[in-house]
Amino acid sequence: MRVRNVATVGGALAHGDPHMDLPPVLMALGATMTVTGPKGERQLAVEDLFTGYYETVLERTRADRRSSRPGAGRQKGAYCKVTTGSADDWPALGVAAVIDGDGTAIKSARIVASAATDKATRLEIGGGRAERQDA
Repeated sequence: MRVRNVATVGGALAHGDPHMDLPPVLMALGATMTVTGPKGERQLAVEDLFTGYYETVLERTRADRRSSRPGAGRQKGAYCKVTTGSADDWPALGVAAVIDGDGTAIKSARIVASAATDKATRLEIGGGRAERQDA
């Protein structure tokens, strides 16, 4: 069951594990996914997928069909994780950041924290410091 839930990009997202590396990266990139179910297809921002610890907005009958993200353009990004062992271990903290700029100024930035939180969480940047968006 675990392999089936996490062996694909859609399965990894649907699993809702806050310790995985992929969700914060896709959230920082502004990725979307198409989910299918009995009522048809709908677009969903990866950022709106997670509701809590191993919980998502997906119904049991829904499945991810495909995911996409905007073109990179001038964006630069990075993902860093802190582990208690090797780089292959599950993170104790994961941080993904994507910055869009023109070389002289930052136009926008998306920062997402995971693993130390109950779900991957985009941080709001305002007033010179980062704050949890859902706080």
